[in-house]
Amino acid sequence: MEFLMLNKKTMSLLKADVIWFFGEGMLGPLFVVFTEKIGGDVLNIARAWATYLIITGVFVVILGKLSDKHINKKKLLFR
Repeated sequence: MEFLMLNKKTMSLLKADVIWFFGEGMLGPLFVVFTEKIGGDVLNIARAWATYLIITGVFVVILGKLSDKHINKKKLLFR
């Protein structure tokens, strides 16, 4: 239950992150509608969406490791 002991700034960043990714996840079905209107199909948008998520996931891991090595953690967490 250590996550409940985060300071206000860290908790607000965490909440903003959850809201951001929830909103981003809601866009997937809308892309299908617009893709079908311009002549695409569901498979095209599924490939594009999967590619985006894979690339984003890889870069988040890489940037996380770089920030762990090169950025002072106290500065990173606003403490």
